[in-house]
Amino acid sequence: MSKYLHGPSTVVIAAGEGAVDETVLDAVDRWSFPSPVTSDVVRAAAATDTDPAVEAVAVADRASALDRLADDESVGCLVVDDTLADPVDCVAAATDRYPDLPVVVYAADGDESLASAATRAGAFAYLPRPADPAVSTHETLLETVAEALATHDRRYRAATDSDMLDAVLSELELPLYVKDERARHLKIADVHGAPSPAEAIGKTDWELYSWDEEAKVEALGDDRLVIDEGEEIRDREERHGPPEAGRWLRTTKVPWRDGDRTRGLVGVTLDVTDEKRQIRDLRAQNRRLDDFTSFVAHDLRNPLHVAMAYQEFVREGDPEAAERVSDALDRMAELVEDVSELAASSGTAPAPVGGVEVGSFLQVVWDEVATAAATLEIDLPAETILYTNRLQLKPLFENCFERCLERAGPDVTVRVGSTDDGFFVADDGPPVPDEEREELLEAGYSTAATGTDLAIVSEVADTHGWDLRIGESRTGGARFEFGNVLLVTDPDPLPGTGRTRPLTTGRDVGQVLNAGESSHDESVDRWTLRAAGDNLLGRVNECHFRWASIRGPCRVEARLDEFDAPADRSKAGVMLRDDASEPATFGYIGRTGDGRTEVCWRTADGEPTRAQLLESGERNVEWFAIERTGDRVTVFVSPNREEWHAVDQRSVALDDPICGGLTACSTMIGAYCEATFDHVSAVELDGE
Repeated sequence: MSKYLHGPSTVVIAAGEGAVDETVLDAVDRWSFPSPVTSDVVRAAAATDTDPAVEAVAVADRASALDRLADDESVGCLVVDDTLADPVDCVAAATDRYPDLPVVVYAADGDESLASAATRAGAFAYLPRPADPAVSTHETLLETVAEALATHDRRYRAATDSDMLDAVLSELELPLYVKDERARHLKIADVHGAPSPAEAIGKTDWELYSWDEEAKVEALGDDRLVIDEGEEIRDREERHGPPEAGRWLRTTKVPWRDGDRTRGLVGVTLDVTDEKRQIRDLRAQNRRLDDFTSFVAHDLRNPLHVAMAYQEFVREGDPEAAERVSDALDRMAELVEDVSELAASSGTAPAPVGGVEVGSFLQVVWDEVATAAATLEIDLPAETILYTNRLQLKPLFENCFERCLERAGPDVTVRVGSTDDGFFVADDGPPVPDEEREELLEAGYSTAATGTDLAIVSEVADTHGWDLRIGESRTGGARFEFGNVLLVTDPDPLPGTGRTRPLTTGRDVGQVLNAGESSHDESVDRWTLRAAGDNLLGRVNECHFRWASIRGPCRVEARLDEFDAPADRSKAGVMLRDDASEPATFGYIGRTGDGRTEVCWRTADGEPTRAQLLESGERNVEWFAIERTGDRVTVFVSPNREEWHAVDQRSVALDDPICGGLTACSTMIGAYCEATFDHVSAVELDGE
């Protein structure tokens, strides 16, 4: 690349007679050429302002001239003398192979036919040779050669700059782009998360992206501001898409100028969704840890007060007081152990495989906080499982029960039951006035009697991604309802065998920017899905789906062997779906790009998709299954295909025949994920 730094430094003289090329060679050697470097930045950096060393090289025929051009990068001009055999053919061959190289024809004066032919062949200039070349200084030729060297440098530099830009755009995975004065893409990097160059060239953002109209108007307005007004936009962060499924983009755009004229803009747009999510999660974790410190202080307060209140009676030998103090100390020791467990897990202790058996757990919590006259009714099947962590769940029920006792008195009846997507805790006390319901969940709102703070309940629900609503129970009291909960009332897999249905159909669901595909390798019985798609969340429903048509009770299961994902929230797993249209209801379970297990539901027409993450990436599983009986759909995970654990169960509106199979979604527009499944089966079960 010395020519890029120092400019062209060789002139090739192609002539048939020695006298002509010798005098020209001598003239070139003596001439003081100005620097041919046309870049001010390169000239300053490489100190090439004046007096470059330009060498002249003589060749005697066309073949030698072309060989020299091929072997010597430093050549910046070819001079063809008319004494060369077939000079026009030499011009044509040189300009055809090296269109950026100026070719000067040096010929006898007045040969108009040669001048015309040379011009048609692509010659840079036609110059008459002096009558007596031996005594000429060839000044006109040398001035023309100097101009040709500068022209070649400009052409070479532009082509090289373009090649370098193309290398940056294609190889470095930087989301760069160049737009013209009408905000149309001229160049765009071929990277994950962006349209391919073939799709983008010649289109504006309005034509290219599936954003909402407000976002597209804003993006186009930014382009016009940069192009028309010459203003720069640097590190602007914007959210695109619905709140529950959008992405954060950080954009810088600057004018692309040619002298005083603005020709368009150059920009870079980074997807910083994962960065934003990590910052948000870190802040939430820190907040939860701070709040949990307050929770622990609250929970320690009661047993500490009990121990302090009864210690004097213990000194007097009261055995009942000693037992109360012992119970209080045991409770405090249990809390300390819970805090140690939470600290060891960095504040996000994962749920145990199999979840929490709700019935027995509720009874234990109730016995710790309830009065003898109070009644707990557990309106749940005995085998009900709630997929969460005991440590995180206990403060929720403790504070709910204590609140019910405060409101309704020592003889309250508290009922716990299931809903379509979770559970409720209700009492038979007075109703909660509408105007107090929001205030009830705020931190610090408590009663003087026990200090019960329902903000703890709200915090635990928020940590789990649960919806919390306060309403009225069937007896007129308060009802605390928790939705979008991983709850299973019938955790056992469906019994029986059935007919296996082939996965005959594969297609994209929704308005996927880049088409996905699915294939089956019969030799090893493996399915591979290569999928794009924006997300499966909220109102966005885009993925690649490979399915079988199934009726009645059914089960789809598979092992996710490999998953190459471009984003943390990329998805691959098994799905049951009412049909393959975008608004269809469905249930799904699978793995995310960062190794977690995720459940997604759209349970009724018109509802947004809800999602839940089950566990951290350190505990990912490979086996996934989804079952349907009637409208009840259950999702399972397994570490080994022998022991299946139901993690969620919901009622989903489904009409036969339904679609059951494999799905994948990259969650990055224009990017693909690739998922490989084996041991795939879609079965219509004979019985329940």
